Amino acid sequence: MELLQLKYFKDAAEMENFSKAAIKNMVPQPSISNAVKRLEEELDVKLFDRVGKKIFLNEEGRYLLEKATDILNSVDESTLHFENLQKCVINLYVQDAPFFQPHYLVDFRYTHPSIYIDNVFVDEVLHSSRIPYDFTFMIPVEDMSKFEYEEIFEDDFVAIVSEKNPLSKKDTINISELKDEKFVGVYGTIPTATLSTKYCEKYGGFTPIYVFQSHDNLATAYAVSKNIGVSIVPRKHYLTHPYNGVKILNFDEKYPSPLVIAWEKNKVLSPAEKEFLKFIRKWFKSLQNNDI
Repeated sequence: MELLQLKYFKDAAEMENFSKAAIKNMVPQPSISNAVKRLEEELDVKLFDRVGKKIFLNEEGRYLLEKATDILNSVDESTLHFENLQKCVINLYVQDAPFFQPHYLVDFRYTHPSIYIDNVFVDEVLHSSRIPYDFTFMIPVEDMSKFEYEEIFEDDFVAIVSEKNPLSKKDTINISELKDEKFVGVYGTIPTATLSTKYCEKYGGFTPIYVFQSHDNLATAYAVSKNIGVSIVPRKHYLTHPYNGVKILNFDEKYPSPLVIAWEKNKVLSPAEKEFLKFIRKWFKSLQNNDI
């Protein structure tokens, strides 16, 4: 039994298709079928049920797939450990919670001076045939099946209004009270905007009308301070860069804004990446438990 045989079998088993496994490994289709055939002969079992040209993983095949996955993951992890023990660069794609980024990156740099963080930007993600980052911070509003992820923080949405706005005389409001207000904020493709709009529609009975949008969260707070409109933002995101002339209004009900750190499914983390993940868990736990 060879590692290459196990790899070919694993890919064929996950896809239940020899041709697709061959394309993935850039080898002729017979290379896959012959590898599986040798495994079956060596183990004296059938790993697939065959119906015409279709294959279906059977009970013996499922058992071997589980073991093969463990073996191959261990090999990958060992390779990374010895060949990439001192990986010094982590590629980071920040989709959400950008206000926090300067703070945790400085703190991480202070405690881990040999590990560098490179930012990956949206254009690189959109034009890459693979996931071009090691970690991403995001609000889980999309299909997460291609990721491993952990929720590291849960913020609450609040409204921010100019002190010139009549609503600023209140401390707490119902989300429906924003129905007739003009809105400012980030573009609708950004998950925080997607989620806040969903809350407006579901609990307030309206879709917010935006008179100003940008990619910049700081621009949102500045626009509110100028009384151009109101905005719905995560509380602690905003409090990292508050603006004079802006008041926070709590909602009667809690509207959560969860944040996760995610990485590619089945990715074997390097020692440096494990250190970063461990640090991020601790950093956001401290943030969760303390006021800014």
